[in-house]
Amino acid sequence: MPGLVLEGGTFRPVFSCGVMDALLDNDIMFDYVIGVSAGITYAASYLSRQRERNINILRQYRGDKRYFGARNLLHDHSIFGTDFVFDTIPNQLVPFDWDEFHKYQG
Repeated sequence: MPGLVLEGGTFRPVFSCGVMDALLDNDIMFDYVIGVSAGITYAASYLSRQRERNINILRQYRGDKRYFGARNLLHDHSIFGTDFVFDTIPNQLVPFDWDEFHKYQG
């Protein structure tokens, strides 16, 4: 069973964005996909076949204090704004394609 494991580490998975886009361009989907930490967000975009989604989010929001900043420690207990990252972005700003994600048959 071919699988894909995506690394974590804050912004480190950005190096995988181009590879995942190339996989999508060539319609290469793995039977098993796992992401570690931040890598799971990249895996989700790959499985939903949303080419360039993660790199576009990073480019657009990396300087946004709601995305990454010390103020988030007070509310989210993390330097990342978890509500912004896991609710506002995928549900309002850069919609996540749940229908395509659920089609994945891995």
